[in-house]
Amino acid sequence: MQTATITQPRERFAESLHSPLTESVARKPPDDSAGVCKRSSGADYQGGRIVKREHRTWQGIAAELVEVRCNEGFHINLRSEGTRLSVMLEEVGGRTAFRHRNQRATTVARASADSMSLIPPGIDVIGHGEDVRFARHLLLDLDISFLTDVLGGNAANQLKPRLMFYEPGVLRLCQLLAEECAVGDVQPDPYGNSLATTLLLGLSRLEGSAQCANERSQLAPWQTRRITEYLEAHLTDDTTLDTLSEMVSLSRSYFCRAFKASTGLPPHQWLMKARVERAKGILVEAKMSLAEVALTVGFSDQAHFTRIFSRTVGHSPRAWQRARCSRTQIRATA
Repeated sequence: MQTATITQPRERFAESLHSPLTESVARKPPDDSAGVCKRSSGADYQGGRIVKREHRTWQGIAAELVEVRCNEGFHINLRSEGTRLSVMLEEVGGRTAFRHRNQRATTVARASADSMSLIPPGIDVIGHGEDVRFARHLLLDLDISFLTDVLGGNAANQLKPRLMFYEPGVLRLCQLLAEECAVGDVQPDPYGNSLATTLLLGLSRLEGSAQCANERSQLAPWQTRRITEYLEAHLTDDTTLDTLSEMVSLSRSYFCRAFKASTGLPPHQWLMKARVERAKGILVEAKMSLAEVALTVGFSDQAHFTRIFSRTVGHSPRAWQRARCSRTQIRATA
């Protein structure tokens, strides 16, 4: 029985945004001279060591980009007097689950795409990153008054609070803002201001019929959990689509559509991403050569591993490792 592989072509960033969103920005371009958001106090990280912290401000948004190294995970307190967007851009070794302080703790699949949380003012939201060894966290403080000037009306009611969600267009904008954090504070900054304004507009339009239709086509939570846990437990196996669809009593074609609607990725791409995430956890320990890492996580050889890792992460395994490990550690595995 052969494994059916589903590929997805790379889309340009401009095509990933809805046209009404870009039209709204065009109707009211940002003014570089005013409206720069002030940064609130940063998140409280417990159990981790902050190795890098960068700040930028734009119209309507103040950003804090933090890199944290941990031994056995960490806790985050995200309480703020203003509205915040929390984005876990990268996690190695585990996943961080966010919840209201009075809710029961939950776990998150390692390759889950639900990395964003929109938090209203004064709400106690905490995150627990079990087994996380390295995390790259983007925290955005949102200026509701600026959004009101752009949209009119009560903008606060248009930003619906939500924990652990995924929206590819919003995530891409957050990644671009994170890249701008490394550039340094440059004023005026029309590019950064346009990104910030587009992000605010995108967040205000998250609710809609398209999302409701997408939710109807998703797997049930227990089905998603069963499939992802099975794949993580059999990461090095050549699991077929027939095996997975039979586990949840669905046809292969319907299962593939529902799995992508639930996780954001087709089954094969999800499996490749899960292998890459497992490889990151090994690379950060710097105890194996690249060839050993490739075989350990299920790739046929080092070349295959390097190709998939570079395509998924944007850097080669060695370059990614150099940015997160000491030179002494890396030389020991060479």
